Amino acid sequence: MDAIRRFMQGRYGSDALTLFLMCVGIGLNIVSMFVPFVSFLALAIFAFAVWRMLSRNIYARQKENAAYLRGWQRVKSFFSGLGPRADAKTHKHYKCPECRQEVRVPKGKGKILITCPRCGKKFEKKT
Repeated sequence: MDAIRRFMQGRYGSDALTLFLMCVGIGLNIVSMFVPFVSFLALAIFAFAVWRMLSRNIYARQKENAAYLRGWQRVKSFFSGLGPRADAKTHKHYKCPECRQEVRVPKGKGKILITCPRCGKKFEKKT
């Protein structure tokens, strides 16, 4: 165990991008049971993930991981906005026509004049 610890000293190790690459590799490995030439792609992805873990260029690997996490956050926020909101029964959400700021207003108040908290633009909507 001490030999492994000494070997990994100064190396990058695993992170979120490496975990994602490993999961993609496993998924492609499963697909390769039906489509044989996909196994080469899975092997290349596994090799890249292991190369990242054993790399000594920690700064570059951290930049790659940060870029992956930024992209993942965009994907995650896109899909989180697709489902119903927790307050859908009591409130409505509108976007300001000027600055696109989201404004939350209570339902059932009829036609109201909404003032954007960011830019101060007033617009009328039915709740």
